[in-house]
Amino acid sequence: MGRDFATKHLKDYDFNTQFKIDAARSASAFIAALDGLGSPVPEDRDDAESLLAHICAPSLAAKYIASTKQLDALNLRANFKLIPKSSSSSQSQSTSTSTSSSIIPSTTSTAIDLPKSPSSKALLASDPRFASLPPIPSHISSWHWIFGPCPPPPDHLYQHWLNFYTLVIPQDVSTLMEYHELKDIKNRAIDEGIFVRIYVSFDVNVAVTLSDVRTGIPVYKDVRKGFDLQVTSPHYTPWDEVLEPFAPGAGVEMGQGSFWKPNQRTEEWRLKWDWRVCDVDYLTYVPVGHSVNLWGGGGGSKQ
Repeated sequence: MGRDFATKHLKDYDFNTQFKIDAARSASAFIAALDGLGSPVPEDRDDAESLLAHICAPSLAAKYIASTKQLDALNLRANFKLIPKSSSSSQSQSTSTSTSSSIIPSTTSTAIDLPKSPSSKALLASDPRFASLPPIPSHISSWHWIFGPCPPPPDHLYQHWLNFYTLVIPQDVSTLMEYHELKDIKNRAIDEGIFVRIYVSFDVNVAVTLSDVRTGIPVYKDVRKGFDLQVTSPHYTPWDEVLEPFAPGAGVEMGQGSFWKPNQRTEEWRLKWDWRVCDVDYLTYVPVGHSVNLWGGGGGSKQ
């Protein structure tokens, strides 16, 4: 049902191919931001906090920033790196001790180190933006659509249906049960706005290292096999133009040298937003009322 809604409410967006690329960008930026929070360079840490604020729900970003400060008080630093599963066993030792703060997915057999802050920030730059980031192997595990105003007015409540979608509706119509009444309530909620949350399972490993700041000696190393993120769209209406034209060949190169070059193609279409992380491994739940404005980045509920 989730994908059926997608064909109706994001009908010109390709969830089979383009979503995997966009979700990979968000996941890569999220891991890069977490890694950057552990940087000993204040400027890099500031860049990481800015990136985290862009790619995460506000309350989720605040949790990670607060956790980093708790580690600082213990003279500990955490570093993260994405590793393709095929090379996790051979690369876990070398990547666990790395302090690079830029991580992007790759089809190569080793973890990739790119320049620190500039590349991390550029992953989610609105203009230019990268068209051909190799996707991390992933699949959609669940969908949840929310129809109605955001943030909800005081006299509205959440009405959950089949675990696939939620209606944000006035309380005085919440007890209506006739089919034509329910259909009208749903259509009116859709007219007031939409956002969708999607759980994505990524088939890539994450190397984690916890080091003593004073000595640089790792006190804990581990490799996490795969991870799950829930990403959310902004709040938009059926009349908003959610896609924009762009020329893939007009983007800037990612990294340095000839590591990656944009494909020279004719003009294409892309979403006007980046998917924003709002849950990790089903553990850091952000209330359903959270969203972000399509045309401004902030806004919606402050959850």
